[in-house]
Amino acid sequence: MTPSTPSFSGPIAELTGFEPGAVATALEWIGIAPVLVGTFVVFTGALGVARFPDFYSRVHPAGMIDALGQLLILGGLGIASDDPWIALKLALISSVLFITAPTSTHALVRAAWREGLRPWLKPGDAQGVLEKDTDHNPVTASASWLVAKKEDRP
Repeated sequence: MTPSTPSFSGPIAELTGFEPGAVATALEWIGIAPVLVGTFVVFTGALGVARFPDFYSRVHPAGMIDALGQLLILGGLGIASDDPWIALKLALISSVLFITAPTSTHALVRAAWREGLRPWLKPGDAQGVLEKDTDHNPVTASASWLVAKKEDRP
């Protein structure tokens, strides 16, 4: 008898559920595609958000990227999983995130607006006549504060 050499594949297989040398199933390969696309969307979106000039122009695409990225990543993981209960749990998590992410973004923007944070504009963007704010309601107020008063103009 030859002495057996210690193998580390047992603990690795227990942790990952993947035997060394095993061939991935077709669903695992199909599930990789949305995960990679979702990762790319989130990464490029994060880089793009960093380039925007103010809070409002950053928070809108951040909410959109978050919803699309998590949908792709969790959907791909659900496709790749062998257990239907895991896929169901990922679908439930994805649906909750898909509803709560835009809602929280809206609440954040509304709170910023009520606190007086106004969008950044390039010089000359507010040249036209905008709607008049007749009811002085901060929630329904138009962009009349953007128009420079006659005494402020050169």
